Amino acid sequence: MFWNRIAVYFITIICITVVLMVPACAPDAKPASTWEKMDSGTTDYLLSVWGNSGKDVFAVGFNGAILHYDGRVWSRMESGTDVWLLGIWGSSPTNVIAAGQKGRLLNYDGTSWNLVDSGSSLDLWGCWGTSGTDMYVSRQDGAVLHYNGSKWYTADLPSKQILRDAWRTNEGNILVVGHGGTVLRYDGKTWNSMGAGTESNLYGIWGASNNDVFAVGHDGTILRYDGKSWIAMDSGTSEPLLDVWGTSVNDVYAVGDKGTMIHFDGKQWSKVESGISGTLHGIWGSPQGDLFVVGRDGAILYRSK
Repeated sequence: MFWNRIAVYFITIICITVVLMVPACAPDAKPASTWEKMDSGTTDYLLSVWGNSGKDVFAVGFNGAILHYDGRVWSRMESGTDVWLLGIWGSSPTNVIAAGQKGRLLNYDGTSWNLVDSGSSLDLWGCWGTSGTDMYVSRQDGAVLHYNGSKWYTADLPSKQILRDAWRTNEGNILVVGHGGTVLRYDGKTWNSMGAGTESNLYGIWGASNNDVFAVGHDGTILRYDGKSWIAMDSGTSEPLLDVWGTSVNDVYAVGDKGTMIHFDGKQWSKVESGISGTLHGIWGSPQGDLFVVGRDGAILYRSK
């Protein structure tokens, strides 16, 4: 009997030790926030962010603000303008475009920013492209300017809504989202409208693959494209979501008004504490997995892979 009690005692101790060594996994646990605040050196609102790599990132915003991150610090660049810059995109470290109010269009050649004649005085919004000879800028009246390598001209699209963001699929197609629930697809030859099942303004788009694309917009709208149709998702928020980006289909972030940040783990969206109370306007990630978020009052957040 004595030895039986001793055996039970040691088995109990071993079981307790094993349980303590196994990390607790709450079924509704929220994703751990590993975001850190960066010193932008400005209080200007930052509206858009894009980069070539995690050590070559640009952010644009109010008062002609253009900031550059070299992997160590953010520094302000001379833009030559004081209008709000609303969008930025590039094809290489020596070919970046920024667009803004009053038709202002700028090009960075790796050394300095230079004014480009857009042929318009209307506000310019989103920027996107596939190469240095195939770039697009959306305009306030719903028109889109296209650069073909030699000149900018107005492209013919089946929509007059303001277009805000675009995503290029692995197949080379381009998906573009905009106001009024607009979603357009470009197959390299023609533009076609896609039914998204919403009339909410759509502000941002990002895809993990050709058949897994996310679009976000007003009133917490999130749509997911499975290669055949767009399906509404439960975001858990009614705040406007202004941009979306991820490192994989199981690691997607959307940002928006009032410091809103939510995360998709492949199953559901859940709230993440951003530590920011102001609007978060843009998010971008490098191929290496670095993520940058920009927003009100010069706010910049960073998350390493």
